[in-house]
Order: sequence, then C-alpha cells, then structure tokens
Amino acid sequence: MFILKGSVLTSLERHALAIAAYQIALKKHFSDWTIYRIVECMEHERQYDEAIKQVTELIKLNSADPEARQVRGKLNAKAKHFQAAIDDYSEAIKLEPLPLF
Repeated sequence: MFILKGSVLTSLERHALAIAAYQIALKKHFSDWTIYRIVECMEHERQYDEAIKQVTELIKLNSADPEARQVRGKLNAKAKHFQAAIDDYSEAIKLEPLPLF
C-alpha cells in the first residue's frame, strides 16, 4: 500500500511525502524499483547528493548494473560533479550489453 501511496503523492508532486511512503515500503520489502522511485523524488526536490548515496548503495549490491551508473551519472551532472558523471557514464558504457544483431 505504501508503494501506491508514494505513486499518488509523486503524481501530486508531493515528493517529500512520497519519499517517506516509499521508505516505509522499502523497509517492508527491498526492491530496486522502490529505490529508483525514491531517487526520482529526491531529484525533483534537488536533493542530488542524497540521491547519489541511494544509487551508490544499489551499485554496491550489483556493480554490473549499467542503469544504476546512468542514473548516478545524471545525478552527478545535476550536482555539478562533472568528472564523477563522466566516470559513471563511461562505466555504464562498458557494462552495457552489446546488441545481438
């Protein structure tokens, strides 16, 4: 239910309250998706450094995830941590699977 509440609050652009709802949901059941929703809300609230910390925790759990590197790269760029953004994007490119065709 907290996921649904967070989604509605996000739609209403009440990001701080959505973060709180998503964090409760996360305590009940860990999910990458929930972390990404928290990060999205933090981005809207311009809490870039805190959002970077959240994504960094995902990277610690799965260092081969290119999506997490892309998201963190975007957040680093918004936080004006440009070299860190370039490093994350470069790593995401290395991790991205090659097309099969």
